[in-house]
Amino acid sequence: MELKEVINKNPNSINFNGKTYNFLSREMQDALLAIGILTFRYYPQEKLLIASDNFVSVLKAEKIYTNMPKSLADSFIAEEDRAILYDMATRIDNGERKVSEILATRSGRLSRVTICAIETSPDGKNLTMAGIVEDVAETKRSSALLEALSRDFSCVYYCDYKKNIVIPHRVIKSVQDLMEGIWDHHPAYEVMYETFVEKAVIDAEKDEMLRLFSVENLRKVFKDRDVFVHDFRININGKIVYCRIKIVNLSQTEELTEFVMGFSNMSNEQASELERLAFVDSITGGNNYNSFKLKVRDLKASGYMMSMDIRQFKMVNTICGVTYGDRVLKKIWETIVNYCSSDVIAGHINADHFVMFFPEAEKKDIIEIIEELTNQMFLLSQTLKCPRLHPYFGVTKYFPGSPIESAYSETSVAKHSVKEEKNTNFRFFSRKENAMNVKFKTMEDSFPSALANGDFEIWYQPKYNPLDNSIVGAEALVRWRLSKTDKLIPPGEFIPLFERNGFIRTLDEYVFDSVCRYLKKRINLGLKVVPVSVNLSRASLFIEGVAQQYNNIIEDVGISPSLVPLEITESATASGQTMWGIITDFRNNGFTLCVDDFGTGYSTLSMLSRRQYSNLKLDKSLIDEIKNDDGFKLIKHTIALAKDLGMNVTAEGVEDTEQRNLLKKLNCDTIQGFLYSPPIPAENFSILLNN
Repeated sequence: MELKEVINKNPNSINFNGKTYNFLSREMQDALLAIGILTFRYYPQEKLLIASDNFVSVLKAEKIYTNMPKSLADSFIAEEDRAILYDMATRIDNGERKVSEILATRSGRLSRVTICAIETSPDGKNLTMAGIVEDVAETKRSSALLEALSRDFSCVYYCDYKKNIVIPHRVIKSVQDLMEGIWDHHPAYEVMYETFVEKAVIDAEKDEMLRLFSVENLRKVFKDRDVFVHDFRININGKIVYCRIKIVNLSQTEELTEFVMGFSNMSNEQASELERLAFVDSITGGNNYNSFKLKVRDLKASGYMMSMDIRQFKMVNTICGVTYGDRVLKKIWETIVNYCSSDVIAGHINADHFVMFFPEAEKKDIIEIIEELTNQMFLLSQTLKCPRLHPYFGVTKYFPGSPIESAYSETSVAKHSVKEEKNTNFRFFSRKENAMNVKFKTMEDSFPSALANGDFEIWYQPKYNPLDNSIVGAEALVRWRLSKTDKLIPPGEFIPLFERNGFIRTLDEYVFDSVCRYLKKRINLGLKVVPVSVNLSRASLFIEGVAQQYNNIIEDVGISPSLVPLEITESATASGQTMWGIITDFRNNGFTLCVDDFGTGYSTLSMLSRRQYSNLKLDKSLIDEIKNDDGFKLIKHTIALAKDLGMNVTAEGVEDTEQRNLLKKLNCDTIQGFLYSPPIPAENFSILLNN
């Protein structure tokens, strides 16, 4: 029965691929439409979206979108916002229960799309999600809050970080003059606040202001609260003026997308109090961070800067109370001051965060100090009868004249890298390691847009029949081309990263879908096609309904599953009965399965005896040993065993004619390697096939 006929027979549910999907009645849809809301259902495991009738009619959309989010992005969403939609889908796949973003359609309509989980599996996966679409009018956005802030703040701004613009709502003339025409257009948030800090904030507080009001720090702050207030000082015509900034988060999700900022001068009475407390910590009575920075700067000495936090200090506040927790913080401060020599500069930043500077110290001295402070914290917790105080430390080398905020940030990076470690509680900052972490973070942040922009290219490595040297297949391999530089990121850099953070599942599906469409295009043109195998990662194999999901793509594109064999590493097959059930599902759907990397240490005869695989791929590490007598015998008997079990054998990593001749002698079916061809772009592979 056609899908449209199924919908018409029962308007409140759909039976699709053997499963029933329910959604809102027409009466409820009309009631929501009256207040400007359209609805849909999303099934992340099946990558299926079912739109309500009003959604279809108002937005001129389709009723059903399979192969989400690609199908919706291609047919409905404005090109500049497709990366946002891919990011929403990735966050849902990673277990977020609610995502909400403002998206533009191809028609230019601006809508807030919110998707919430209404059914989850026992292991926390999102199964069924309800979605709503609300029209967003630019003139109404945050107007009430802007007006409220205007009563107390002399300057008020609205920031749309997704569009990277700041819109002034109220700006006094002195600030307009100071910023020298920056409001002639809508500046980016970073441009606005960095310009203000550079032109107005006093030198002693510039570094801190740049750190506090960076988007990265605001994201951290807004995880715990929606309002951030900070007092600071500016220099206007040689006069120090105390100011206050208030930022209110308007974002509907954990991702920072929009907020409102208010700036104002402080009253004389408030300014006097701020000046009195400018360098004194209210809890410890000792140096605060501002005082610490000035003393280190004035000392003009090299040494080590060290920051210290207490693991799970909130347990002290929870068990003993906040007042007692403040007493513990004061005792920690006193312990630091009493233990450290007189030339050491220390400061209390906030909460359980402390910082110390050791002039002219050696690395071994710092390690001894860390060990002693760790012991002192243990003794202190016994004396105060509070939960044990577990300190952890980050250390960096500091040189006079260097930005103190930068040095402190380096200690924080090192410190947080050991926060969850069990065997150590300190780390020295490594610029090389940090550069790698920054690179990884940049790749993670770029993934959704790179996927939407087609920056991931599919390359093909041909597989040859050694008897006549004809192409009988290929393996699809992904490459990431940086659109700005046209350089390729090696797979060895981004594949392990995406395996750790879960992005590999989305990338696997993208590669599979791309290969299917490449083959379909050649079929439609009447050109030669050969089976192209696609790697399926361990992470993808544990997605519920993954076999059906890939089968949906096959049916949507319209090719035979036999044209896209799936390569599964032998290590993944050691994952128990769940894995074998998934493999069986793939087999039942007509897919050809191949054991990849056979011989890397996980091989078992019982795995082969299950006869779920049609092809055995010998790893390059085995092929490298074929010229040795023992290696030759091992490969000989492995090929013979595979053939007795009805399997074809592919050898990968073949690099010279001697290896090929030996494999040919052993009746190896297929050869893949640099002897014939390295992985090549799709257009080059097409030329090979056409010849």
